[in-house]
Amino acid sequence: MIRTERLTLRAPQMADAAAVTAALQNSDVARWLTGPPYPFTLADAQDYIARDHDGRTFYIEDTDGLCGTISLANGLGYWLAQDRWGQGYMSEAARAIVAKRFETDDTSIISGYIVGNVASHRILTGLGFHDTELKSCHIPALGVDMDVQKMRLTR
Repeated sequence: MIRTERLTLRAPQMADAAAVTAALQNSDVARWLTGPPYPFTLADAQDYIARDHDGRTFYIEDTDGLCGTISLANGLGYWLAQDRWGQGYMSEAARAIVAKRFETDDTSIISGYIVGNVASHRILTGLGFHDTELKSCHIPALGVDMDVQKMRLTR
């Protein structure tokens, strides 16, 4: 568990499945994600939560409850429920998880954002990530391939 000024980052729990499903059924959230299927179902959420996350995936909570996910399982990846956008939550969560990671591991962290996702670009550059390559990835919510700017952060 990681605590920040306004957030708690904690392990996924099966009780979170409905909230995760509701957030990822929102096409405005899902359109910026390369991983989750779309439409995202309760069974998808339950399958994801049931996996062994090896302490690298956290659900983000504020005082109103679950509002997103952040993970270092395959590089830095994240999403935030639309009703929490614009409050600085993801920057706060990302700073915390990156700092925690660099306490025990000096290897670089990879991430990326779908070109056009200004908020995610701002988060990653604010953390110090630098562009590495442009890659085409499938976006399930849109049913198309889009450019993803891959990035890297060193300690």
